[in-house]
Amino acid sequence: MIKTAILIFSRSAKEESRFKKLHPNRKINRQLHVALSNKTMQAVQETGLPFFLVDEYLQEGNGFGEKFANAISSVFQKDCHNVIVIGNDCPELSSKFLLDAADKINENKLVIGPDRNGGIYLLGISAKIFDSKTFIEIPWQTGGVYNALLDYRDCVCFDLCLLEKLSDFNNLSDFHFLKKILHSANSLITLITLIITGEKKISSSILISIYWFHFSNIKRFRAPPAFQ
Repeated sequence: MIKTAILIFSRSAKEESRFKKLHPNRKINRQLHVALSNKTMQAVQETGLPFFLVDEYLQEGNGFGEKFANAISSVFQKDCHNVIVIGNDCPELSSKFLLDAADKINENKLVIGPDRNGGIYLLGISAKIFDSKTFIEIPWQTGGVYNALLDYRDCVCFDLCLLEKLSDFNNLSDFHFLKKILHSANSLITLITLIITGEKKISSSILISIYWFHFSNIKRFRAPPAFQ
């Protein structure tokens, strides 16, 4: 029996770049999404927790809510007690936040990582308080997600743990906001911010080299043997 697993629920970087324009240049936009995805994977692997990636090729359902609920249910069906769900578009997310969420779930709490736009960047939930039908009806991908989850907490009558607010990124203005609120960040995210706000010019080839330098140590994704 697995105590806690991480579920990365997101489109692939290639697909994300089609819907989220972080930069007007298509090639750089895709590179930025690759960097965000790789950084997320690095944070997940640093936790040592088992994890799953459910992208557009593995998602099942007719709408976001149904696909999201089905993905969570699929992890619970693998004899997992708790699931921490994240996307791949929050550059501030670190292994520390993930491990903190894992600790809080073990205390029988619903864990929410709120973003600064009324949504969430992380959801930690146990199998015993997860209700698939209710989850499908939550207004996902809107600014009302956070409040809807608070209502859900009231219904299931479990303690709530709120993590620190972070920013996820869907467009160029989100990166402008990052520049204003970040007091410390790793060099890659700082560099990305400077590039897409136009304050630092850099060729695509150099940008690719920087990404490779930062992420070349990330292992190729594979499902944990216990879940195969």
